Amino acid sequence: KKYCNEIGVKFWLRGGSALGAFRHRGFIPWDDDVDLGMIREDFDKLTDYVNSNSKDFEITYFYHPECKVAKFVFRNEKCPIFIDIFPFDWCEWENSDEFWAKWMKDKNELANKVKSLNHKVGYAKELTHNEIEKIEYLNNKLKNKYSQKNNGTAICYAIEQVYPKAKRVFAKDMVFPLKMVEFEGQMFYSPAKTEEYLKFYYGNYMRFPNEINVEQHAFMFSKEEYAEIDNLFKKYIER
Repeated sequence: KKYCNEIGVKFWLRGGSALGAFRHRGFIPWDDDVDLGMIREDFDKLTDYVNSNSKDFEITYFYHPECKVAKFVFRNEKCPIFIDIFPFDWCEWENSDEFWAKWMKDKNELANKVKSLNHKVGYAKELTHNEIEKIEYLNNKLKNKYSQKNNGTAICYAIEQVYPKAKRVFAKDMVFPLKMVEFEGQMFYSPAKTEEYLKFYYGNYMRFPNEINVEQHAFMFSKEEYAEIDNLFKKYIER
């Protein structure tokens, strides 16, 4: 939030974080991460700014077998906390079903090609330069196809990143102008028509799932490692 304010760009709570803000005013009790959305242009500006100016944080990528996810992380590898950032591209709401069908066809083809590389799964620093070069060569061919518009009547996920299981084209007026909501005692941006957005995303968003499984994005640590991590966080907070 600090870095976004410094360069005049915005992010918004999306997915489970938007649901958590609306239903719980914070984290969903069985969730353990934060998901943010950004327009690609703003995301690119933030990435350049953070990676060039921050001593403590960076924006990098975690490479899954068929896609990648942008993550805001500590530069200190001993601090395992991260925030997922999902860039969005502009598109048109009219004929969005037809657009989505073409998008998913391209996405499936891209995912299969990336998966066929059999690259290492992990953060960018864990992959070889050659692996990343091959992945990004495939990604950029379609990324350039979908990232040309400077505005539109809808937004969709960046094709090189997530692998959605359902239609993810959102009308512009469903998301913008962003509004402030409470999340864990702090104020953050969220989609303009929050309830409409959540219904579109989840259906009956007020119904709790029949089986509740705690999401586990973090790695397991020993008591000693947890103590070391806790001390590192305290040092950051004291600054």
